[in-house]
Amino acid sequence: MTSSSPLGVLWNSDQLALLRELASSRTAPLRRMRRAHVALHCARGTANAVVARMLRLHLDTVRRWRKRFTAERLAALEDRPRPGRPRRYGGEVHSAIVATVTGASRLVPAARGCALTGKAPPGDLRQSGRRAGWPS
Repeated sequence: MTSSSPLGVLWNSDQLALLRELASSRTAPLRRMRRAHVALHCARGTANAVVARMLRLHLDTVRRWRKRFTAERLAALEDRPRPGRPRRYGGEVHSAIVATVTGASRLVPAARGCALTGKAPPGDLRQSGRRAGWPS
C-alpha cells in the first residue's frame, strides 16, 4: 500500500502550463524534463513510490525533488552548482594546452577543423559539399 506524501505541491495554471511545456519539450535538457514530470505528478497527488516506478527513478530522488518543489517552487527545476573548484582557465587556454600535448602546430578555427587538435575533419566535408554542387 502506498500513501501520498504529506508535502503537497500546488501550482497555478501558468506554472502548470510551463511544466507541461517543459515535460514535452524535445530540446530541453533531460534533467529538467524529468524534474518537470516529477513536479506534474506531485501536483496530481501521486504517491512518491508510484512516481518513482513510472519514471524509473529512485524513490529518494522523487522525495528530494518533491521537497525542493515545495520549498523553491519553479526555481527547483534549475541545476544547483556542482561541488569542486571552478575552472581556472577558459576554453581557449584549454584548446592551446591540448594542441601542445597532441603536437598540433597551431589551432584552426572550429569552422575549418577540430578546435582542439587543429586537424581537418575526416573526409574533408567541404570537398564533398563542392562535389554535390553546394556553394562554398
